[in-house]
Amino acid sequence: MQTTNDRATTGARRARAFTLVEIMIVVLIIGITLGVGVPAFVRAFDKNELQQAEAGIISLCSTARLMAITQRRPVDLVVRLVERSFMLVPVEEVEVQPTEEGVVEPGKEVPAAEPVFLPKEVQFSISANSQSFEDDREVRVRFFPDATCEELTLTLESSDGRRRLSLEVTTALVDIQNPD
Repeated sequence: MQTTNDRATTGARRARAFTLVEIMIVVLIIGITLGVGVPAFVRAFDKNELQQAEAGIISLCSTARLMAITQRRPVDLVVRLVERSFMLVPVEEVEVQPTEEGVVEPGKEVPAAEPVFLPKEVQFSISANSQSFEDDREVRVRFFPDATCEELTLTLESSDGRRRLSLEVTTALVDIQNPD
């Protein structure tokens, strides 16, 4: 015969356990949360071709500005239209600039940036110094040591959208516009 203590202990054990229905509800909630959250999480880390091209060109322009300022000599951003590549080329003639303390030699070398190649899925058009370049093989845009540059407008387009990158000539910084 069971005593009252035995019944209380058995009842307490049942009250502390989860039922199969409760466990299934929790599994269902976790499944729905993962089903909604994982695709968004993957998209955040998976950049498309347009975003990669845009990031590469912005990085290259920033490096060109930095090189021109630190090396105290102009740097050209060379766009090869046929190869669909963007690369930096330091200008060869070096001007030594006087200061109050005397003559200052050009600054320490900054490592050259890797060229950026546009994927075939990304179409582009370029306008530099108020000229459109369609039949040319190469376009050069110069970055100067005083943190200025020549004019450049680059339009990138793919199935993911369109971006317009413009260089601000007075600061040599990139302005990004989404014309869609």
